[in-house]
Amino acid sequence: MSKQVINGKTYWQDAKGGLVPDEMIKQIDKERDALVQKWITKAKQLHEQMVDFKGSILVISKPLLNYPLKNTMPN
Repeated sequence: MSKQVINGKTYWQDAKGGLVPDEMIKQIDKERDALVQKWITKAKQLHEQMVDFKGSILVISKPLLNYPLKNTMPN
């Protein structure tokens, strides 16, 4: 769920796009939302690490990819 502050009052957006006052949201739903937000943050960090890893592997392996294949094949 996403939150919005309108005129100093917090609202949560429901699945249909409607705004629900903060006091109407159950505590368990707020805790679930916080947990999911943590997971999303960690997933984004992991994604960035994987992008960096892929880039470094491509740089390191580029000379090997350009190596002529005929020299590596047995007769």
